[in-house]
Amino acid sequence: DAVLCHILSFLPMKYVVATSILSTRWKYLYMSVPVIELDDTVHSQEEEESQDNIRSDSFRRFADRVLMLRNADIIQFHLKCTTTFESSVINAWLCAVLLHKVQVLNLFMKYDNPRCLTSELFTCKTLQWLNLDSSIIIKPKLVHLPNLKILRLFGVELTDDGSIPQILAGCPKLEH
Repeated sequence: DAVLCHILSFLPMKYVVATSILSTRWKYLYMSVPVIELDDTVHSQEEEESQDNIRSDSFRRFADRVLMLRNADIIQFHLKCTTTFESSVINAWLCAVLLHKVQVLNLFMKYDNPRCLTSELFTCKTLQWLNLDSSIIIKPKLVHLPNLKILRLFGVELTDDGSIPQILAGCPKLEH
């Protein structure tokens, strides 16, 4: 199963879940794949003709199921959203991922109005790589990312001038 999970980790989660119909051995394998890539543009390709709200609701339900049915740690989590979701939805997904000891986290969201991220993101002890390329507001109260080595921030809004020094001070192993 470890070899299958490794191979499946190179696919978007939509296709990983689709493999569960191949055999009874593969039925629940998607719950253990160490890399989760959720991309609403991949998920909605077949639903191109349907309304945006139906596509976004379908993607939200899919992401909820994938993240809530996890039975293994997550090494990498990639989320790409071009559809607008409430902050509470994004933060619920992030909290679920953080519970599974994520090491690499990539967020790409394009919104007209920036979203605030959960403060738990800035106290994750297992996080080693954080890439925020998003319409996000960062207002950390506490930053404690003891294993973070790589931090990339693109298109984020900081709440005040003290945010950058606070973030850097909370990342003792930061390399890039």
